[in-house]
Amino acid sequence: MGSSLIIWLCVMSGPALTLQAQEEISDTGFRIVDFVDLPGEWISGVDGDRNTGVDGGWSLEFRETWYIDPERPSVVKEVEEYRPLNDAMPDLPPDSLRLRFASLVRAQATGTEKLTFRNVTYEFVLLDPHLESSGNVSFPSPDSMDRETMALQQELISLIGRRSSAASGFDLEEQLLSVYFHEEWQVDPVSLEITRKVDAITPVIWQRRKTVQGEPVDEGGTGYPVYYKNTLERIQLRNP
Repeated sequence: MGSSLIIWLCVMSGPALTLQAQEEISDTGFRIVDFVDLPGEWISGVDGDRNTGVDGGWSLEFRETWYIDPERPSVVKEVEEYRPLNDAMPDLPPDSLRLRFASLVRAQATGTEKLTFRNVTYEFVLLDPHLESSGNVSFPSPDSMDRETMALQQELISLIGRRSSAASGFDLEEQLLSVYFHEEWQVDPVSLEITRKVDAITPVIWQRRKTVQGEPVDEGGTGYPVYYKNTLERIQLRNP
């Protein structure tokens, strides 16, 4: 069994940046607390409350285990539990929020048939690109990625390196910022159980912006280094 040390990362769900916890529980699995904005089609035309739109609306906090197989390649997410959240209703008691979410789901169901939501996409951010290699004295320390996060990163790098020809031109240990997960979700309207199937990932690397002469570019007002994101090709995955 691996260590049970809790670490903190960042996850970006849509435009918002949220903290995410990860715990490595075995040599092959990672326990994840994952925050994902609810897909827009879950909300649109179902809940009449103006505060439950896509912006400032529903999100889900998943507790799950991830299994990454670079050779297959596959990423399996086993959902253990989840809870609905809504930024627009912070004072609503958890039980009331769960009931409201249940009504939202069941309003779209046809009897007991499972609901399927395809092309659920969100960005999972591994590190803050302004720390390591920035060389800026304004930051108190280099990137503090610990060994559990590095283990997760290495599994993803191993998968990406096998399947992405474009990735060979980058140092992924230094430059892998995030991955977009492209998933299909199924929701049981009776039990409200959610199954997440990962169909593909899209790696995102970060690069220091430079002049045509190769000199690094800093922000004029703050002196902070300027970075930009580069999205690589989508990698299709296999499912069990």
